[in-house]
Amino acid sequence: MLDRRRSKIVSTLSAVRGRRKKEIEAALRNVGIHPAAEWACEKWPDTSAVDKYASDEDFMIDEVISCQRKQLAEAAARRAADPVGAERERLRAQKEARDFARILQRGERKQRCKEFQKSMRCPGSSSGGQCSSTGSYTCAFVACAKCCPTYPGDCPRHKAVLA
Repeated sequence: MLDRRRSKIVSTLSAVRGRRKKEIEAALRNVGIHPAAEWACEKWPDTSAVDKYASDEDFMIDEVISCQRKQLAEAAARRAADPVGAERERLRAQKEARDFARILQRGERKQRCKEFQKSMRCPGSSSGGQCSSTGSYTCAFVACAKCCPTYPGDCPRHKAVLA
């Protein structure tokens, strides 16, 4: 009987602990601390903070976040203390900067592509009718007889048709 109660209590506590751990993980992700930082501090999220949060209702998530940030800062200081770790940290920071720049470039490239495709929209034919390939690359680059007079590009084929 006592064993059954104990197992029920343990299972309830583990369920509460799991639920609280998920809450902490979500809060850490919202703040910008991701599992990728796990290698830096061995534990993500900090198990002692999870235990405190699970057992104490007054323990705030903000305290868990500050504990995790402190642990990450300590791990970064340990890595920076030895020369190999400092070099590794420098290379990691450079890689993160390159990745961030690549992401920005990718977004800019997509934006330019969207703007280009919007500018390629054919307003219609010279006779006032609608082009059959409106908005396609065919309309802009193949120079069909209907849309070329309305295309303001400087393509030699378009210029030849416009002239």
